[in-house]
Amino acid sequence: MKYLSKKNFIIEAETSKSTLYKFYKKHPEHWDETKLVSNRRLIPTTHIKYFSSKEMREECKRKETKVEELKSFLDHIRNSQPDDFRMTLWRSDWDIFGTISYKNETTRDGCRNKMSNLFKHLKHHYEHKTNLRMFFNTEEYDVRGGYHNHFIMHCSKKAVLNTVTNSIKTFFSSDRVDIQDYDHYQVGAFYICKDGLDHDSWDDWEF
Repeated sequence: MKYLSKKNFIIEAETSKSTLYKFYKKHPEHWDETKLVSNRRLIPTTHIKYFSSKEMREECKRKETKVEELKSFLDHIRNSQPDDFRMTLWRSDWDIFGTISYKNETTRDGCRNKMSNLFKHLKHHYEHKTNLRMFFNTEEYDVRGGYHNHFIMHCSKKAVLNTVTNSIKTFFSSDRVDIQDYDHYQVGAFYICKDGLDHDSWDDWEF
């Protein structure tokens, strides 16, 4: 959870100190979510939506998107076969969800080679420190030429996970890398497979 100082929160939420005090007096359960650090009151950024109509609208949009994603997921479950590989992925344990957007236009085969080289690199450095499993798929860009990769990864030793994540970012230092904690409620395994699993555009590796 991210926090802001009281002063910065008032600016971001476009509110006043008096409104802030009135709100937390009326809603002590939210006051309990704030914290005091070095005599400074810190307020969660998630509270901005209670003061900003714009943020409240954005929150509604996010919830609507979430509902549509869950509907789509339920349709997948209803229509899937018992041996559907996507269901196997969904039931598995994952720790991170990543996207690699390459600086230069990259072919489908080029993407696979890059992911293969990444996994070899991780195996070389971490094979005796943890077990890793990585599933990736390759997608074509909608607005530019070339392809990019999505991947999900499980690391058996959580103490090593941050180091592994940093190794991935360093390995693709010339490219745009986005890595987030895997959220099982975001059904990332299904998102990765949304365009299907065709040709040699995907794989499932572990050590």
